[in-house]
Amino acid sequence: MPFLTRKDREKDKEEDVEQERIAKLEQLRVIEDDRALVKHVFGNLYGINKVFVANPDLIKKVLEDAINASSMKLLETKSFDVGGRNGAIAAISIIRGGHVALYAWPTHGYANLDIYTTGPGPDPNLLFSDIVARLRPRRHQIFNVDRSQIDVR
Repeated sequence: MPFLTRKDREKDKEEDVEQERIAKLEQLRVIEDDRALVKHVFGNLYGINKVFVANPDLIKKVLEDAINASSMKLLETKSFDVGGRNGAIAAISIIRGGHVALYAWPTHGYANLDIYTTGPGPDPNLLFSDIVARLRPRRHQIFNVDRSQIDVR
């Protein structure tokens, strides 16, 4: 067996993670749930590479690539260097029936991710997981809310 350098092992690990991510997307590409007309998935990402999230164009590309991989219909994406005391970066993608938004504070290596979808279609949890895999935070939290459970009387 040939000797593998640390760089080779890291590359192999990255390839394994990417293959696992693709397999999950293919396995659960579309989840039909007639009860949940409006799904809201959001969360916090901690320990993101500060240089990476400081670039509005890279954040825009991450959102667009993940949305396109999910089979959701991307309509438009905008990204902004919001600035301010903490130097925030924001990106929002409008998708058919919802949105994907990311608001990041590069100086803190922290971001909020928000995905809002309506109707049946690709599972927003898979999109959340894909974006997390692309941003590689040290840890993250995810929350789910069914916004369609409205009591109309």
